[in-house]
Amino acid sequence: MIKEENLRFRINHNNFGLHIGVECEEVGEGYAEASMKIGEDLTNPYRIAQGGSLVSLADATMALALVYLDE
Repeated sequence: MIKEENLRFRINHNNFGLHIGVECEEVGEGYAEASMKIGEDLTNPYRIAQGGSLVSLADATMALALVYLDE
């Protein structure tokens, strides 16, 4: 699978990433930038971003960066 197809597949089939709102901003060779809006459903009782949501964003972003190193 070529890199662009692999990237599109990972973005469109990352169900958890889609569920929490991860947005791919930019991807290059070994580099990725992604974002997500932190709504109340992703905050702790103090209304601060839940640590797990931030780790999930980091994990999804890393997976996108690895697309170019995967082939």
